[in-house]
Amino acid sequence: MADEENHELLERARAVSAQMDLRVFEGVPYCPYERVNSFERMFSLIRGAELRPDDVITTGFLRSGNHWAFEILNMILGQGTDFSKRNFFELQLEMMGDRVTKVLQKASSPRVLTSHCQLRFLPRQAFESERKTKIVYILRNPKDAMVSQYKLMNSTRIKKLGFSGSWDEFVELLLHEGLQWGTWFDHVLSTDAFLKENPDFPLFILQFEKLREDPVPIVRDLCRFLGQPETLAEQIADATRFDSMKKGTEDKFGKMKSDFLKDDSSGFVVKGQIGSWRNEFTAAQSERFDRVFEKRMAGCSLADRVREYI
Repeated sequence: MADEENHELLERARAVSAQMDLRVFEGVPYCPYERVNSFERMFSLIRGAELRPDDVITTGFLRSGNHWAFEILNMILGQGTDFSKRNFFELQLEMMGDRVTKVLQKASSPRVLTSHCQLRFLPRQAFESERKTKIVYILRNPKDAMVSQYKLMNSTRIKKLGFSGSWDEFVELLLHEGLQWGTWFDHVLSTDAFLKENPDFPLFILQFEKLREDPVPIVRDLCRFLGQPETLAEQIADATRFDSMKKGTEDKFGKMKSDFLKDDSSGFVVKGQIGSWRNEFTAAQSERFDRVFEKRMAGCSLADRVREYI
């Protein structure tokens, strides 16, 4: 009976997602956000993008702490504790459409380029042996990321970009197929495979939970990774605590926030709690998720890092 119910849920979830404006490129679904006319052209421009020696790229699955990492990295590179005048979306590669080259050329250095994409979609120059652009991969336990994603997608005023179905339907869909940027499983597995094939590549794993629990040593590690002084590590960790993040960054989203989110939305930056998934997942859903997790992520070193939090 349970399998039949799950099948019915999945079919309903597929019907809901069919109403969204999703486009699949190389096996991964994306939303065009009214900016992207052709994913083929955009990713061609992204992959061929000209990088600078001091560029840093961040990527991580949706709702994994990507905005948080963006602000921390900009403070480290700028050696200050003021929030960046840019917002996370301004340099998000897969939202640029045909403007990739123009936006990147216009942006002043040091540039923190952002993405939610798997590594294979990033600029080719980042992986050239003589360059090896520093990449920060943001990792968060999938249950909390899923809850945050569901709440965000229920907060959008743009129907084609939101998921209007139930939480039960959402869980079923993300266990099997995913929505924007695919599934957490595929995203993390692709990074884990890259690390195993390229153990010397300068890729920093920034884990949401560890940063939340004890930020100062993680910020120090990031300073060393970026070749910057550790002098301001404590101040940067304090300046980017979640209550400060919300106060200091929400206004930067401006018209984009009012266009995208409903008036009663909590905004793009929310509480960032660890373990909030327990308020949403039923015991049965959690057990099913754990079974899928253990089956799909067997042998994955990145999965080992988040297991204690699920």
